[in-house]
Formats: sequence, C-alpha cells, structure tokens
Amino acid sequence: MHPEIFFSEDEYIMGDSAYPLSKHMLCPYKAHGDIPNDNLAFNLHFSGVRVIIEHVMGLLKARWSSLRGIRMQFRKKSDLKDINNWIR
Repeated sequence: MHPEIFFSEDEYIMGDSAYPLSKHMLCPYKAHGDIPNDNLAFNLHFSGVRVIIEHVMGLLKARWSSLRGIRMQFRKKSDLKDINNWIR
C-alpha cells in the first residue's frame, strides 16, 4: 500500500502484466497487436529474469520449508522486522 516505506528511489519489484506499472513496480509490455521489437526483446529478457527468481524461491522454500508458511503482510516497518526475525 505504501511502497515508499520499503523501497528507495532506485529500487523496484518485478510484477507480471496483471499489475499496473508504477514507480516501484516494473512490468512487461502488454501485447496489444504489433509490439515493437525493442519491447519484445525487453519482455523476453524480463521473463527470463522472472523464471530465475521463481527457481531461486523454489530452492529456498525446498531448503527451508518454513518459508512456505509466511502469511504476514508488510504494512509497516515493524512488520518487516518481525518477518526477518522469524526467518532468522
């Protein structure tokens, strides 16, 4: 709800095309008919990075199965601190 609390000016999170593009959310270009080659190249690279991230998350969850059970939301800085303490 308030990404400016958790992200610096030069930080962002990667989302899929269902998310709206914002200052801290990077998304692939949406396919509306003909897409310029530069946008297609960006989407291809973007999806490759997302696949790597998904694999890393799968490996982490396989190694530390308790990561599958985190059901907390980041609403304020203390929430992030609590989750980090729980993971440690």
